[in-house]
Amino acid sequence: MTSAKTLRFGVRPEHLRLVEAEDHALGFTLQSVEHLGADAYGYGRIDGAEQLMTIRLAGTTKAQRGDRLAVLPDPAHLHFFDAESGLRLTG
Repeated sequence: MTSAKTLRFGVRPEHLRLVEAEDHALGFTLQSVEHLGADAYGYGRIDGAEQLMTIRLAGTTKAQRGDRLAVLPDPAHLHFFDAESGLRLTG
């Protein structure tokens, strides 16, 4: 019998995309936005997550601290890790 593992996922900022509110989208609350010309980076948390995440936004974004966004990770670019060991799972 195989025991269940707790997994964590990782995704690069450019592989999260903003979407209209959808049932399967992740809620993301912005804590800060850093404007860097053509791009901006939003820092915040996915609903229920402890870790801060980063999302790449257009440099022209009007998003600001406290805004709630709906985001979806690109499934082709998700990375999974064993939560206990921190090792990346491949396959």
